[in-house]
Amino acid sequence: MTQKLNIQGNPINIIDVNGEKYISMTDLARNFGEPNVMIASWMKRKDTIEFLGIWEKLNNQDFKPHEFEGFKNEAGTNRFNLSPQKWIEKTKCHRYFFKTGKIWRHLCT
Repeated sequence: MTQKLNIQGNPINIIDVNGEKYISMTDLARNFGEPNVMIASWMKRKDTIEFLGIWEKLNNQDFKPHEFEGFKNEAGTNRFNLSPQKWIEKTKCHRYFFKTGKIWRHLCT
C-alpha cells in the first residue's frame, strides 16, 4: 500500500512493507536537485556513514561491522564512492531497501 505525504507541494511516497512504513528518500532528494546526485553526495560523507553504522549496530544483529569499518575509514576521501545498494548488500543493513528504482528509508525506530 502506498501513501503520499505532501511537503511544500511535493509528493513524497510512503509504503507499507509487512506492517513497517518506509519513506522514499529518492522523492525527498528530488526536492533539492537530481536525486541520484544528491543521494550519492550524501553517501560519500563520513558523518553519514558513521550515523548509518551506529544506527545499524544498535538495531540490527545481522549488521556486518567489519564492512562498516572499511567504509568508515575511506569515507570523506575523494576516491570514496558508495551506493546505497552496495551499503545494503555489504553491511546487511535493515533500515533501507530498494524497490522500483527508489531508495526507501524505514520510518520507525
